Amino acid sequence: MAESDEPLLDFNQALAVAEHVYNAPTPAVLLGNGFSRAFDNKFGYETLRKEAALGSLSNGVTKDDLFDHAGTNDFETVIHTLERAAQLQQIYDPFGTLSAKLRADAEVVKRGLVDTLTAIHPPSAAEVESAKYAGARSFLRCFSAIFTLNYDMLLYWAVNQPSSLSTLTPPRDDGFRLRDGNLTWISPGLATQRVYFLHGAMHLYADGSSTYKLSGSGGHIIKQVQENLANGRYPLVVTEGTRENKQVRIAVNPYLSHCYNRLKQQDGVLFVHGMALSENDQHILDAVSDVRSGVTALFVGLFGDEFAHRDVKHRAKGVAVERRRRGGQALDVLFYQSETAEIWG
Repeated sequence: MAESDEPLLDFNQALAVAEHVYNAPTPAVLLGNGFSRAFDNKFGYETLRKEAALGSLSNGVTKDDLFDHAGTNDFETVIHTLERAAQLQQIYDPFGTLSAKLRADAEVVKRGLVDTLTAIHPPSAAEVESAKYAGARSFLRCFSAIFTLNYDMLLYWAVNQPSSLSTLTPPRDDGFRLRDGNLTWISPGLATQRVYFLHGAMHLYADGSSTYKLSGSGGHIIKQVQENLANGRYPLVVTEGTRENKQVRIAVNPYLSHCYNRLKQQDGVLFVHGMALSENDQHILDAVSDVRSGVTALFVGLFGDEFAHRDVKHRAKGVAVERRRRGGQALDVLFYQSETAEIWG
């Protein structure tokens, strides 16, 4: 079934097509920032930009100087711009200091994003209304595996709500087990793992080749993250701006590499929800367009009006074109209105 210009499916219709046309009653899902924004729009880049304190930028450069120059509220685009400028400066003036300043400012923006996410976050899982969890779990239980690009705690909190709260049971095994008093990711990956933080998350930390996650037994996780930030310990998050730099960061961490490879190995139907398919995440699209990918149908959620849909549609169709160019199996691309999923109730 090829994509057409017919009216968009709603979420339930998309699930029905996945089941009855593609024989996938429980497809996989890839979540982007829209999942968190549906909880609270303050997780959008506009609010994050407003709240971010980037006071240690060099040469009197301001936060607004950087974002206005990039023409976006997207932190990763700003980081991308700084990293590319540093590379170019290095070519023209290899012994100058400007490239180092540009890279240092890119690090300031990266850290500012994590700091701001932590500051705007609900202080604990208990602060989120039960009705919101029920809505999220109703959405998430439709899927057999969950891949996410988000750093925040909302997904982790939702899938780990006690069963007494709801009979809805989304995937929850993230591959971590208690080892020597720490919740440790079991390398090279458990067969039961179904939740994958592709770009890391606020509650994950790397120590050499090992990856750990914070435990609620140590107190509220957000408070632990804040204490770590105050002590200069930053979580495992991939905030690099370019596809190449993201891939390098992912490659050196066994947990991140496993999650990315698992996405490349995914087969059947994949829903993409709350993701703009931007250039910054081209490596994610590459995993689906890879000649070895077994994904046969891509259901892409579209947010807003038709004008806002055009770029996302174009990039989604490009994944299928690239797969075909590489000699892989055909990939159908379909679209649904993401608001109709009614995540968070």
